[in-house]
Amino acid sequence: MFEKPLVLVTGGTGFLATCVIAFLFWRGYRVRTTVRSLQHGEEIKKRLHEAEISKEQISSLEVVEANLLSDDGWIDAMKDVQYVQHVASPFPGGLPKHEDELIRPVREGTFRVLRHADDAGSVIRVVLTSSAAANGLSRYEFTSCGELLDGNILGLPRIGFSVVARSRVSMLDIAKILKKNLGSEAYKVPTLALPNVLIRIGVIFLPISHLIVPN
Repeated sequence: MFEKPLVLVTGGTGFLATCVIAFLFWRGYRVRTTVRSLQHGEEIKKRLHEAEISKEQISSLEVVEANLLSDDGWIDAMKDVQYVQHVASPFPGGLPKHEDELIRPVREGTFRVLRHADDAGSVIRVVLTSSAAANGLSRYEFTSCGELLDGNILGLPRIGFSVVARSRVSMLDIAKILKKNLGSEAYKVPTLALPNVLIRIGVIFLPISHLIVPN
């Protein structure tokens, strides 16, 4: 009987990884996933149960401990694997002080996965998944729509973040949409565009901002 290939999905506790694992099970693949600590294994299985994955498939899920910042565990993780879905990525809880705090762990972790996939000898293909955050970070990207309604923000920059098809959406664009549709609450929404010169001055004090400030 033909046995479906074994797929390794990195970062099994993440939302995207859980979706990928569920999709692979729906297609009949065998799945192995990596976690930073084995204590998170049950958490993944609970989510898969909520996704209506069969008990048999959930019990077949292989969970191995492997950290993107260490070589430990990756030989076992890659054993007999044909495909790798690399969706794990270290990400800070807030704005990093320097871009290398974000870039170096992601870069080194990705190289680590590729190196061990190559060493395994069985891997046919590796799929890397990136994030919109890879296009740049901004203090304003962490501003929620709720903050736009508290009346404390006087103005917003024109710079923004990438979404689909390379389009860029700024908080100013979002504010204009809110102001148009909020009726009596619209007066709280700021629509003053901050001059680019103020943002450029900010780069002097927050170097990482150069990633998202227009040239």
